[in-house]
Amino acid sequence: MIPLLLRSADNVQPIFGILAVLLKMETALKLEDSPTREEDVRSSLEVLDEARNSNQFVRTFCYGELAEVLRTCFGCSKCIAMHEWLTVFIEEFRSDFFTDRYESSGELEGERYLNQDSNLWLKCPDGQNLGEAIPLLEAVVEAIKLQETWPEADTIEATQRDRWSRIFYALGMFSCCSYIILPCEE
Repeated sequence: MIPLLLRSADNVQPIFGILAVLLKMETALKLEDSPTREEDVRSSLEVLDEARNSNQFVRTFCYGELAEVLRTCFGCSKCIAMHEWLTVFIEEFRSDFFTDRYESSGELEGERYLNQDSNLWLKCPDGQNLGEAIPLLEAVVEAIKLQETWPEADTIEATQRDRWSRIFYALGMFSCCSYIILPCEE
């Protein structure tokens, strides 16, 4: 039933589908003793991936609600399926919205406009709508926080270093955006 809601032509039914999937996933994450927890989370994530391939309105809603679910599941025990999916989700965000910094090629890329501490640049391919970027960034930050509670590093110091490096590139978007110059209307 939920996949049918996601495939609907209007914008209302996919929203109900996303809500249902996220509620199912949140419930599975919180039921830590359930023998089907991993499979329930994995199936929810597969449906969520389908929703992420939908139109911009649906994706924007999906990212906003995903951030809320991740926030409420903070502190739950590690779920392998969720951990793997969040790792890919964070890396997709990085590759979709950032590129490694290269030598400046014009006046607007001069040193006075750049954050010298950043080694990543925000990229905006033609036609890419940044309206979903804020809810997506929220979801990425919550994903990083949740993964932080599931450390894989041997020491706390390594975990903190990894956390801050991941948060800095996510928040680097804001420092990069502060240098965007918009044309003035005359």
